[in-house]
Amino acid sequence: MKANYYRDFNILNNTYKEFNKEKQEVDKLCFSINAAKDYFKTRGYDLIQGKHLNDAKEEDIKYKQSQKYKNIPEGVKGYNINSIYNNSFCKSS
Repeated sequence: MKANYYRDFNILNNTYKEFNKEKQEVDKLCFSINAAKDYFKTRGYDLIQGKHLNDAKEEDIKYKQSQKYKNIPEGVKGYNINSIYNNSFCKSS
């Protein structure tokens, strides 16, 4: 690598030597896109809407939830554990 190759960016005043404004706008846009990608890698759930932002993941979660309670006997499916506890064990004599 040569020591005196052409440098387009001046590190002392943070500007480009040619087409500074246009290049800074492109840099800002690229930074925003990359920041959004990094954000959604770890945050994929919208609390306001109550669903995943990725539709394929949302369908996968719904399928897994439907399969989770598939093997439970029909007589047990409608019961809430709290109501069973309150009705059975906490009656005053």
